[in-house]
Amino acid sequence: MSSQVHVTLAGALIALLIAGLVGATLWWMLHPPESYVQRIAAAAERNLERIVGSLIVAFSPEIDSAHMMALAAKLARGERSELLALYVIEVPYTLPPDAEMTLEERAALDALGAAETIANKNNVVIRTETIKARSTKQAVLDVAKREKADLIILGSYR
Repeated sequence: MSSQVHVTLAGALIALLIAGLVGATLWWMLHPPESYVQRIAAAAERNLERIVGSLIVAFSPEIDSAHMMALAAKLARGERSELLALYVIEVPYTLPPDAEMTLEERAALDALGAAETIANKNNVVIRTETIKARSTKQAVLDVAKREKADLIILGSYR
């Protein structure tokens, strides 16, 4: 018994149409559209790549930023950003602005040395700077303006 299959042009076109529809349905099921949250996250990542170019990590006797330095170094390495570790020595109003403050200057050297060590372990180029100012807040903002910083990282207050 031999049975012959008769294929018509219309039947072949309908079979191709059904196969195409099944394939398109499977593709649609396996590639759902992005949710609103996924679109926001993708936009934030694109903005981060564009925004983060210069980072400042602020240190002072009142601000402990050593634990934030590791985060800043990893962020700077990932985004190939410039990193500045800034130590602000707050000069009391009873002293002249350029007064010699050896204990505070020694603490600044220790903190910035630790910052350099953390940056070097993460293969990040870092600049360090110590400044004396009457107000830590104003000094950090002035340096951020001068450096055109995109991000200021502060640790916790002691």
